[in-house]
Amino acid sequence: MFSKVRGYLWIDEDAAQLARAELEVTDDISIGGFLAKVYKGSHLVQERYEISPGLWFPTYSQYDFDGRVYSSASGFTNTPRTPNTPHRTSQGSAAKPSVRN
Repeated sequence: MFSKVRGYLWIDEDAAQLARAELEVTDDISIGGFLAKVYKGSHLVQERYEISPGLWFPTYSQYDFDGRVYSSASGFTNTPRTPNTPHRTSQGSAAKPSVRN
């Protein structure tokens, strides 16, 4: 599955925690064989913020997925492209990430 996803991860060096992820699906991904499929071109962006020492929560998420899901009641149904759905908490955006080489 990970061979079909590419992107960037930002790590907060001081806390050794994931601060931001930007991911793109580069090839269709089957989940559970035939139960679901996420199509190439789907995107995910998520930022995380340290709410209190050692406690990190997502503060921003943006998803843009397209795929299909199997339902025993109706068989295969194509899921409409999920629109960008950003949300932010009262904490604001994630801490500015540090990038390691």
